[in-house]
Amino acid sequence: MSKKIDNIAIMGVITVVIGIGLLTYLSHLSAQKHIGEWTATSPICFLSKAQQHLNEHEPYDCVENIHKSIKLIKEIEFYGNKSVNKYLEKSVGDLTKIIEEIEEDRISKKDVNMALFEALNAVAYAELMISEHDLENNDHNKAIFLLETTLVALQKSTRYIQSKDDFNEEKLISEVKFAIKHLKSSGQSSPYDFTEINREIEDILERVYMDQSL
Repeated sequence: MSKKIDNIAIMGVITVVIGIGLLTYLSHLSAQKHIGEWTATSPICFLSKAQQHLNEHEPYDCVENIHKSIKLIKEIEFYGNKSVNKYLEKSVGDLTKIIEEIEEDRISKKDVNMALFEALNAVAYAELMISEHDLENNDHNKAIFLLETTLVALQKSTRYIQSKDDFNEEKLISEVKFAIKHLKSSGQSSPYDFTEINREIEDILERVYMDQSL
């Protein structure tokens, strides 16, 4: 009888442990679906600070901010898909090369500008795709927030190219602004076709890689 009670008690403990583990896992899955505001916006801020420190001949602070942006870009990968993450991973690799150039005192302004331009567009692309996913899940406010963050990233990226016309960035920015306006005026999670915007950002990133390979 005592042995039977002990077995029941053990099974009860196992059931509780499994239940807690399952709840933790489900909570973790739920958290994965929603990118935090800090993760979404901070890479843009740190990349801008990195450029500022470089211009002010403060290489240590520049490297520190690039490291911070890399860490957050890797966190954004957690929410992205395969097509988005390949661009995020490429931007991380190029930012890492910039750190090496700075530490070895062989900085190329062109390389720095292109790496920052690439990283900001990769972040914009990722957050646009996440925004689209949020819309599909009826999270209207989150989708608009991420679209606005996408817009900021694109606007910041234009600082690092000689002309906005080089990559049709101005047209892309206008289209994102229109998407935000449309979603805000609709007042609901109305469908929006991101296909053209997605295609244009991806085209920009592909052109960056082609230029780098020349």
